[in-house]
Amino acid sequence: ESRERYLKLEELLATHYTTYEHEVEWTKLTLNGIITSSEDIADIAGITLSLRAYRLFIKDMGQSEFALPAVNLNREFVANQERNEAYFYISFAQLMCSVVADQFAVWNIINDPHTLYQYRLLGALTNINEFSELFQCPTTSHMGAANITMPYMWRRRKR
Repeated sequence: ESRERYLKLEELLATHYTTYEHEVEWTKLTLNGIITSSEDIADIAGITLSLRAYRLFIKDMGQSEFALPAVNLNREFVANQERNEAYFYISFAQLMCSVVADQFAVWNIINDPHTLYQYRLLGALTNINEFSELFQCPTTSHMGAANITMPYMWRRRKR
C-alpha cells in the first residue's frame, strides 16, 4: 500500500513539474518531471521536516521570535509563530536564488535529476499547503497550492 501511494505521488508530482517551461534565448524547454520526481519529493519532505525541526527549536529556546536582518515583511502576521515561519520560507527561497547561463539550464533540464533552482523553489512550495495558507496564496495564483495530497508522514499533525 505504501509503495502504491508513493508511486501515485511520484506520478502527480512528475505531471506537476512538467507544467513548468523554462525560456532560454532560442527556445522554451519543458521540464522533465519524470527524471526529477525523486529529488522533488526529497525537496518537499526536507522542507516539511526542517520546518518541524525549526518549530521545535523555537519552542525549546523559549523565544517567540528571531529577527532576521534586512528582512522586511510588509504583511502583518497574526502571531510571532507565523512571522517565524515566514522567515523560514524566505530563507529557503534565498537558498534557491541563482542566475544560470542558458547552456547550463538546457543541460540541467535534459540531464540532471535535480530540477532547475527556480522550479525547485516553485514546485516544492506550491506543494506545501502550509506555505500557501501562511502567505494567503489564492489557488489560482502562481504560488497557490497545487492540491497534491502529501503522504501522511509529511502532513502537519493536529495537536
